[in-house]
Amino acid sequence: MFKTFLIIFLILAVVSISGGSFYYFEIYQPQAYAAFIISLYQKLEHIGLQPDTSSLKDKADYEGAFKILEQRIGLLESMQDELMRIQAPKRMVNVKKEFADYLAFLQTQHAHAIQLTSFIKEASKLQDVIKDMYGQDTSEQNKIATMGDLQKKLNERIPRIQTAGEKMFNKEVTGLTNPSFTELHTLWENGNPFFDLMLKKIQAISPHIPLSQVGNLFSSSEEKQLNIYNKNLEEFTKKLDDLIKQHGAYDLLAFRDFPNISSREASERSLEFYQRIKTLKESYTQ
Repeated sequence: MFKTFLIIFLILAVVSISGGSFYYFEIYQPQAYAAFIISLYQKLEHIGLQPDTSSLKDKADYEGAFKILEQRIGLLESMQDELMRIQAPKRMVNVKKEFADYLAFLQTQHAHAIQLTSFIKEASKLQDVIKDMYGQDTSEQNKIATMGDLQKKLNERIPRIQTAGEKMFNKEVTGLTNPSFTELHTLWENGNPFFDLMLKKIQAISPHIPLSQVGNLFSSSEEKQLNIYNKNLEEFTKKLDDLIKQHGAYDLLAFRDFPNISSREASERSLEFYQRIKTLKESYTQ
């Protein structure tokens, strides 16, 4: 009798434990993990699929755009870390992978945007110093009476232009077309020697000589070379203007330039993942 009772007790205990394990692993854990995933996606919704541009001063506020992207990249990295820290139940492994893949896609998108923003920011600075060099400020031109005055101006501004050019082309940027990075870089490299030759010739003249008394400083071969350099610089400045017009701060934050995928495809991917989260809500939050 006692033996029979013990056997029945053990059977009930095993059934009870098995039932509890089934509930924990097959019901409770997936529900808890689904709630975590939905909460994480809500954080993503809170920062928005596209950045808030209300803090930008204007379309030339590349510094502001850079800071916005930098902040968003930090948030995406934080979300990726949070996702990786929590182990997914067996039946939710695919959900975790899909979320991780989507975050990786967004991080790649933002990484390209911040690289492009940095490039355009430096391009804009180069445009400014070139305009400063060739600006038509008549009051300033009237002050340049001697070679010394001209030497002072060029000694200040040519190094600024060359430094800005070095910073702009410090790192190659992919995905640019019309003009491409290579096209711009080639024009710059073929035009930049103009400044060195010009500065070398100007500095060789006595600073006390009036500008009106200075004759032709260049030989015929040097003039030919200067014309080639200048032609490249003129083409470069046109392409530079086109580049900056195409990539205002608002455009950069709209992710319109994303290599290997169109903005439409990127939007479709976001919608597809949204539908996946919607299905998850319907399945686990009833």
